[in-house]
This record gives sequence, C-alpha cells and structure tokens, in this order.
Amino acid sequence: MDVSSQIKALLPEVINGKTLKELEEETTANDKKYAHFVKGVKLPYVVPLSTIEALKTFEVRDDDVCVVTYPRSGTHWIAEIVSFILNEGRDDFDRTFMKCNLEVTYTPDPSKVESTIPGYKKFEEVNSPRCINSHLPYSLLLPDVVKKSKVVYLARNPKDTLVSYFKLTKPSMPPTFQDFSVFLWLYYAGEMIFGSWFDHVLGYWRQKDHPNILFMKYEDLHKDLKGSIRTVAKHVGKDLSDDVIDHITERVTFGGMKSTYDKFTDVYGEAEALQMTNMFGEDTVFLRKGKVGNWKNTFTEEQSALFDKIYALRMDGTELEFDFDLQYRTAIFNGCVSTLGYCGEVVYLWLYPSVHSVRSVAMNVAEQIQALMPDLINGKTHQQLEEELAAGDKQMGCHVVNGIKFSFTLQQSNLEALKTFEVRDDDVYIFTYPRSGTHWVGEIVQYILHDGKADFDRTFMTNGLELTIANGPTEVESVTPGYKTYAAMASPRCILSHCLESFRPPQILTKQAKMVYVARNPKDMIVSWFNIFKIASHWTFNEVFWAFCLEKMNYGSWFDHVLGYWNQRNDENLLFIKYEDLHKDLRGSICKLAKHLGKDLPDDVIDDILERVTFGGMQKSYQQLEEERGEEGRRMTRRRGIPHLRKGQVGDWKNTFTVAQSALFDKIYALKMKGTGLDFDFEV
Repeated sequence: MDVSSQIKALLPEVINGKTLKELEEETTANDKKYAHFVKGVKLPYVVPLSTIEALKTFEVRDDDVCVVTYPRSGTHWIAEIVSFILNEGRDDFDRTFMKCNLEVTYTPDPSKVESTIPGYKKFEEVNSPRCINSHLPYSLLLPDVVKKSKVVYLARNPKDTLVSYFKLTKPSMPPTFQDFSVFLWLYYAGEMIFGSWFDHVLGYWRQKDHPNILFMKYEDLHKDLKGSIRTVAKHVGKDLSDDVIDHITERVTFGGMKSTYDKFTDVYGEAEALQMTNMFGEDTVFLRKGKVGNWKNTFTEEQSALFDKIYALRMDGTELEFDFDLQYRTAIFNGCVSTLGYCGEVVYLWLYPSVHSVRSVAMNVAEQIQALMPDLINGKTHQQLEEELAAGDKQMGCHVVNGIKFSFTLQQSNLEALKTFEVRDDDVYIFTYPRSGTHWVGEIVQYILHDGKADFDRTFMTNGLELTIANGPTEVESVTPGYKTYAAMASPRCILSHCLESFRPPQILTKQAKMVYVARNPKDMIVSWFNIFKIASHWTFNEVFWAFCLEKMNYGSWFDHVLGYWNQRNDENLLFIKYEDLHKDLRGSICKLAKHLGKDLPDDVIDDILERVTFGGMQKSYQQLEEERGEEGRRMTRRRGIPHLRKGQVGDWKNTFTVAQSALFDKIYALKMKGTGLDFDFEV
C-alpha cells in the first residue's frame, strides 16, 4: 500500500460519532462556503484567487526578509525577532506584519473580502527593510522572493502546532469540527487550511541548502534563543553587538512579547491593538502559551499513539526530526552537578552541591501528590475547585462519615443499620469501588448460584446494600433502603455493595458468607465514573481527575478502598479478583468464582454461563429486561437513564486521558501503590 492508503487503514471508522464519509461530506460542504483550492492546496476565503494572481507581479525588494510558517508555528515570534534585528534592536519599527500576511485579506466576513485592502497592498506601503510574513507553501511562493530576498522558514513540531491551531480556530469552526479528534482527522486527511503540514514543512526543508533560505525550528528557539537570534542576524546580513543581541533576547521572550503587546492599546488604540494581537477578536489571541510539549495536555494517549504511527510514515527518509518535548541537561560546574530545565522562556537551574550543604526535606505522600499537581485546573485554582466541590456537595446532600464522603443515597442511618444487618451463611457479597464491574460480577455470581439458570431474583440490579437509590435528596425518606430490600430476599442472596471494609456488616466476619472483591485499574475506572456521572455534573474530566488525585471522590480514596480489601486477600471467605483478569480469561474466572462459592458445575453449564455474561450476552439480556419489564427493566439496567453497561473495555482510558494526565497519574499511582504488591493491567 502507498502511504496514503496505510494512513487511511490506521484511522478509526467512526470519529466522534461520525463516519469518515460523513466527515468528508461535511468538510466538502464547509469548503464550498469558506475555502477554495489552488494547485491542490486548500486556501481560506481570506486568500482569494485574485490575490494569488496579483502576487505574481508583487515587487520584491532586495532587502526584504520574508518570514514563512505553517499556521501556529511561531509566526509572530520569529517576525518580532527579525524586525528587531533589521532595526538593530530598536522597537520603533513598522508593525504591519502583525496585522496582515502577504497573501491574506483579514476580515471575518467572506462577503467583504473584495472590498477589504489585501495584505500585499499594505506591504507595498511599508518602508524598507520590510519584514513580510506568509503562510504560503513553497509551491505557491513567488520565485522572486527566493531569488531576491532572504527567507526565514520556522517549523514547529506538529503536535504543538495542531493544538495551537485548534485552540485558535475552534471558536469560528462549525460544531462538528470543534472536537479535537475530528480536527486531527482533518490533519491526517490533508484537509487543513494551507494544506498538509507535511507537504508545507517538507517543501521548505528540501530547499534548506538554498543560500537565501534559513530553515529553523521553533523548539531550537526555546533551547537557545540568543544563539538563534545570532543565526537569524547572520542570515539577514546584520552584525550586531553583544549588547544589542542581549537586548533583543530580553524583548522577544514570551514574557517580553506579552509585555510589549499589553502596551499596544495605549500606543495604537483599542481597535488597532486588537487587530494586531488577535485574529478575529479576544477568543482568537495570537500569543497563547508558547510552550514546547503543551500538546500533552490535549492529545489523549490513543491519539498520540496513532499520530506517532502516521508521523513515522510521512517523515520516513526525510532526515527531518523535531523535539516534542524539551529534556533536562546535566553538567558539572564548579564541582557541582547542575541540571538545566527549560520551561518557555525560563531556564531552571538545580545545583547539587557537596554533602555538607545539603538540607533534607521530607514530605509525606499526600504532600508529594499535592506538589505534583498543576497550579491551575481548567483555569481554576485549587481553592476555587474546593469551593465549587463544597457547594455542589452541599446541594446534593453529600456528607462525611469517618473521613469518607458519601452522596445522599447513603444515609448515616443506613450505615448504623448495617451494624445489626443479619448475614446468612449462604450469602455472597460482591464489593467494589464504583464503576469496577459491579453488575458484571453480580450477573456471573447469580448464574453460578442458580446452576446456570436465568430465573434468579434481580434485586441486586436495583439495590446496593448500603444505598437508598433515590433520584434526589428530598426523595430518600420515601424510598426503601437497600439493606431492607435484601433482608426480604430469599436465599441464596447475591448482595452488591460499595462499602469500604470498615463499614461492612460485622456478622460477615462471624458467619460463613462468601465475599468477592472486584478491583479495576483506576484509569479505566475513573473514565467510566466520569462518563456515567457527567450528565449530572458540569465538571470536565480534568476537574474530576483532580478530585480523584486528591482523594475527594464519593466513597473516598480508590487506593484506600482497594488496598483495604487487598490486605485481607488471604481470608478464606474473600476472593480478590481483577476486572482485567475477567477479560483475559473469562471462563477461568467463572470457574474460580464457582470454586470459591462451593459450586461444582459441569462444563456445559460453565459454557452456557460464559456465553451469557460476555459483554454482548449481557447487552442482549438487558435489552430483553427492558422490553419485557418496561420501566422496571429500565431501572434495573440504567441509573438516572444512563446504561450501567457502557463499553466494558480494558484500556479505553487512552481515549480520554491526555498524555500529561497519564504521566501525572502514573507518578501518583507509583507513590500510593509502592510496596503493596498489587499491580494492574492498564491494557489487555
């Protein structure tokens, strides 16, 4: 297969609920309104064909410097650097480059393009030396630009480029394309404005040896800004003193440019300042974050893995490489180990001196986790999130018992009642942290207890032992609590509970009842939790992730819950099993459960149970329950209208966790699980 066919074969058939054909049709319809093609390159309406024709006669000057980039690759940064260099460090230069591109006619209204002054005409009025910026691919660049002027091409790693491009254009995109997964598809399919990133970057990369073209990387500016400024100055024929280079370096850091931009309103007026610093208003600011590696806060693990495969296919044999993150560097300086770490325009220096001057600072695990968390989550401080959570908890009737937070469905009176709950010797208790396979194992256990027959009591589907399943705090008193419903149930009972081991009915330890604890890897668990409860909450996954990491979830810490039962795994009446092991060997897991429950079932019964408790088998059973029992059946299979069965996959977390979230989670997980002897499969 050719590369295009290989890429197409890698893409999922459905993206954000749309088939590839549907996305292609929507893209075509959108292009008819806002884009057109020239030599196979998709151009936006702000680059009309009349401008492309007019550029053929645009007069290029010998002292011009043309700054070319793919969109969102550091255009304003490198143009600012070039302008300071051309003007020998002075800041009184013409800033036309901030208000237009050579080929662009800036207007948010397609109907006004022809009546708006195009960029090339504005640049005609600029005095020499001109800094002219453009996004044109090499195939559309004027031949005279390369022959007569100097060209500086700045390339940025495509992951950061795409995230920045997405954030800038999202407010003006049709609803379908405001989803990052769909935006990625545009990139893979070569449907981006100004064409394929690969074609654009490689077009100039192939010309890197031309004496008038300087090919630079955005990431190299971050690694050595002063050295990069010297390289640009040499390319444009400017021999600047160290003082001037230092001055320019200070002015073109991210902070320096932001300080300059902040003064534009006073200098140019509000309207012109907005035009210079934003594309189409305050939601489309040009200067966003300017970081290397920020893509990790947007790309999910799954998206990153797919991207890497496609990137490898397209870049094979080109010898062009990018930094997708900036690494630390270590060196010896004056007898000390020095570590340099880059963060935007700031360089952090850590010194590790001789032993006598080292001060040990000990932090407990909770403090270490707090220190790992970013200062802002979705633009909110930790204090703001605490306040939002407290307000939401109060509204939803949440309360705290022995340091553990519970929702209104678990009243303290229920916990008190469990202290005298009568446990039977033939009971089977299934304990889980929420969203860990509760209904799946409940179904398996019921089939085992009833020798493969399906005519068992399904009370377990609508009740948790400690819960009162009401729709809201005001309805709790009128609903029968779970422990009372289970008390009236005939033996053998399959009883579901999310209780921590410290809240279980005490008789569990004195009777011969069997316990099964099901643990699920926490990444999949939290994604499942988020997806089933997000309708009732306005919080994003990022905020739920924060609550999990800082142990502010209902039912308390996942770690405390799971490890509480893990530490009792040698109790002969407790079977500790993992959700992932059910996926790896469902038949073997059924046999293990049957043995634990004292049931010796023939192979044909095991096989029948196996067929019924696959994800597809359970979906079929649940559908029959809804059809046969109507509203009662829906109460069994759903919670507040949301199906209990969602995906039932191992590794689905990769479609939700960003790369940065996954890395942070892994650090916290390692801290909390160290020395426990318990590990999980995060994919199968």
